Amino acid sequence: MKKELSTVILWTLVFFYIYSPMQDAALKGDISELYIFLADRVEALLTVTTLIPFTLYSIGAYLVFYYTYNHRPVWVSIFGCMIMALVVIGLRYFLQELCLRWFFGFGNYREGYPIPIYIIDNLYYAFLFSSFGVVLYFVQYARFRREREQKLEIENQKMQLSLLRAQINPHFLFNAMNGIYSLVNENSPQALPAIETLSKALRYSLYEQAEMVPLKREWAFVQDYLRLQEMRLPYQPALLMDVPDSLPNIELPPFILTNFIENAFKHGELASVNHPVRIDMTTTDDAFVFCVSNTIKKQEKDRTGGIGLQNTRQRLELVYGDHHELEITETADDRFLVTLKIDLDACSAA
Repeated sequence: MKKELSTVILWTLVFFYIYSPMQDAALKGDISELYIFLADRVEALLTVTTLIPFTLYSIGAYLVFYYTYNHRPVWVSIFGCMIMALVVIGLRYFLQELCLRWFFGFGNYREGYPIPIYIIDNLYYAFLFSSFGVVLYFVQYARFRREREQKLEIENQKMQLSLLRAQINPHFLFNAMNGIYSLVNENSPQALPAIETLSKALRYSLYEQAEMVPLKREWAFVQDYLRLQEMRLPYQPALLMDVPDSLPNIELPPFILTNFIENAFKHGELASVNHPVRIDMTTTDDAFVFCVSNTIKKQEKDRTGGIGLQNTRQRLELVYGDHHELEITETADDRFLVTLKIDLDACSAA
């Protein structure tokens, strides 16, 4: 936390110029004398020599807590404020009861006023303005803590996103390499095109470091993934897509859409033309909507979610918070449906 002495001085002056006239008016019972205490030389000199120690009370208490509160027991801060107050009381006595009386022939108290009573009387002002300085310290400290916690939360979110993202690349690579291994093992003519497509996908997967990417780039990666899946399967997968020719100008976290499609290919029934894997992408007036549905394989009915969807759910929560909805449902006819809605305001490209 940075020292903000200028702020402390400013607010102490404001407090002084509100409190001091109000106190005089209350004691004299005449509200008409508010803010006229600088009307003559005597009042001006007394005001200046009073303002200096009162401001030092506030600054001194602020600095005592600044340098001790987080490093020492609280009694050290309190004791430091007491010592500071006594020093400033001595300074006020020197300015008003010695200097003013020596040079101008008057002081703030009557001549010969007992010093112990003088100290006790000034302890009230010391407590008042020192407390004000302590309050200013804690206001600034609370703001500093809040800003620091926000920064830490952002850094933690970035770290979590990095860890979640790091889980995706090996997962994708493992699945893709398994498919290409099968093609090579079968001497399939699709092996070389599959390697080329994988190379393109890996460039995106391994070297795309941006936190957000255009939908066009993410969708190009999805298409490479679909081509790899089509190449590795011994049959043409039943796939029905409703995607606009002109994609909306929005940005998404990389690999978000791929996980939904990968889950459908991993756990879905891909050979049934009557029950194809459906991929739908639409944009409403206020939201981007992406849906993937598939018929669940009989042997997969008890484990359709998987780590990939959990990963994606966490990433979406970290990035969008309340500005998105992710619904994952299983219908009575064994259809697994994933629907993602993201507020356009949260994902529109700048």
